Amino acid sequence: MAKRDIRRVKLYKMKNDDWEDKGTGHVRCVFLNKQEGPCIVVKSEINDAEILRSKISTEDRYVKQQETLIVWTEPDNDSDDGVDLALSFQNRMGCSEVWEEICELQQYLSNPEFDLEQLLKYQDLECMKSWSLPPANIDHIDEIALLLSQNITIPEKQLIATTLIKEQYLSKLVDLWKKVQDTDSEEHYQKMYHIFKDIILLNSIQLLEQVVSSKNVFEIMAALEHDPEQHIGTIKHSEFLQKEAKYKELVQLNDPNIENKIHQTYRLQYLKDVALARTLDEHTFGTINTLICVNNIHIIAEISGREDIIESLFIKLKGMDVQSEQLKDHLSFLSEMCDMIKSLEQKKSLFFIKHYTNMNYFISLKKL
Repeated sequence: MAKRDIRRVKLYKMKNDDWEDKGTGHVRCVFLNKQEGPCIVVKSEINDAEILRSKISTEDRYVKQQETLIVWTEPDNDSDDGVDLALSFQNRMGCSEVWEEICELQQYLSNPEFDLEQLLKYQDLECMKSWSLPPANIDHIDEIALLLSQNITIPEKQLIATTLIKEQYLSKLVDLWKKVQDTDSEEHYQKMYHIFKDIILLNSIQLLEQVVSSKNVFEIMAALEHDPEQHIGTIKHSEFLQKEAKYKELVQLNDPNIENKIHQTYRLQYLKDVALARTLDEHTFGTINTLICVNNIHIIAEISGREDIIESLFIKLKGMDVQSEQLKDHLSFLSEMCDMIKSLEQKKSLFFIKHYTNMNYFISLKKL
């Protein structure tokens, strides 16, 4: 079915408590001018005349009903309540497409850094998306680096990030990095540094999580060692994370999800404070901090809610020598856990503190 066919709609307008048929046509979300911005436009299938032009609002006025209806209230100078409009789609796929475009454009418009003039370079959202990523190979390394390094707008950043995720492009770039290592070319190393750095600066939570995943982090960290403005080779990020940053499991968690969150959080902290401490912009820095905070809340909520883990910790503390390094590690863990409990919602925080105090766990610390 042609794109035009799946966007075929009937336009209805509420009049005297009844839906009035205003004609059949084809709908698009288009970018008109700076004054009007993105609009929903319907053109008649009979003579291509415009039968609807509605400026897209950031307000929560649009409703998708069933699978083929989009309904909203349009401001009207003749009525304080506005006028109800509805698009009835011939095809549910077309309805989903237009609904997603409306939601996406609302996100763009709500962003304080949104640049409408940049968006107006494109005819519509579909046009803005009508490009593809270069093949992830050495022959296209300059093209990839250029694409990511350009002074791109917020909508373009979001678009590139979405496309990278959809096409699983980060994994392809990690494979490219492995091939670049075989060339032993410092020029290629530095380009890969810029490629991975600029991907991180797209400020996508999903991409950041992929960057610090066990599958990708060590290769990407190796590439980030080749900052041309630093003394290359003096800091071995990948080697440090693999060999020196030891994970101490003081109590048995037996929960891969919590352990993964702990690893992810440490790597995000390292990325922010060491690997890209000099180059992170304010927004990406803030996003990484938020991810770390959310992870910590998740970790502590899980651990503090596990009676077996807490009991195991205090049993170990009772049997340790006062001068042992193990005791210092366990007390440090307990102290950090208590600090993190404070970051939970007040109700949860007070519950855990009161619960463990009533269980007399802290009495065992008096001898220490």
